[in-house]
Amino acid sequence: MSITFILNLFLVQTGCGMVALCLFLPKDRIDRYFFKSICFFTWLFIGGGLLMRKLYPFTLPEHFGSAAERVTYPYVNILFGVVAAFAFIGWAITRFTNEVPFKKWLGIASILAIPAVIFDSMLFIPEKMMLHTPDFLVPVQFVTASLVLGGFLVGMIFGHWYLINTDMPKRLLVRMALILSSTLGLKILAVALSWFVIQQTAPADSEWLKILTSMGGYGIFFWQRILIGLLIPAGISYMIWSTARIGSNQSATGIMYVGVAFIFIGELIAKFLFLFSTIPL
Repeated sequence: MSITFILNLFLVQTGCGMVALCLFLPKDRIDRYFFKSICFFTWLFIGGGLLMRKLYPFTLPEHFGSAAERVTYPYVNILFGVVAAFAFIGWAITRFTNEVPFKKWLGIASILAIPAVIFDSMLFIPEKMMLHTPDFLVPVQFVTASLVLGGFLVGMIFGHWYLINTDMPKRLLVRMALILSSTLGLKILAVALSWFVIQQTAPADSEWLKILTSMGGYGIFFWQRILIGLLIPAGISYMIWSTARIGSNQSATGIMYVGVAFIFIGELIAKFLFLFSTIPL
């Protein structure tokens, strides 16, 4: 079913985004059990996505062309599997020993995560686009989606451990807020780029442009994607940063939970639009 495509991408992109952002976090100043949580959810999400590809192969609309036959492309799935395996080793070492070597395994998974998302995105470049957009916009949207999904979930988990371990430096929560804002900023720029290209290349009387934005077509999803998935999270990101800056850690953590909900909804809608309109947003 096509709907499994949406959930599948959601899982693997979230897992890869979580572990990739660990490259920007100081492992010596953050509770090691925070990284244990990241490793656990990374292999759980990616492993779940790969299992779905095996048990519930999805079909894509005809405008994806031969992409429908390449969803089990072995090299991409193997790369995802390697990321999940290294994350699992990092989790196991942290869970069952007091050793620190999990940093090495986590680092390898972090480095491989974004290339895995890029290679995966190339399998889903539509052959017949409803509105002409350059092929490179698909990898850009996949990568930024992975970072914003993983970023907000990492932030939520970080806020949880920050309240448990009060010895962690307070400025780290501000740093996490800046990471969230940066990932969301990249996503907003990516969506703006896609929209700019569409406006420049689509005919003035384009029927598909009207279908995308009008309430009689996909407009209800398009405007939800913009409002719920981008604009509201932008305001939430500022609130997280401002509350973390004044040391209100519990408030910042609570706001992160709210931000995760909006980001998840927005990205699921974006994947739905891409699936049925071939427009990467």
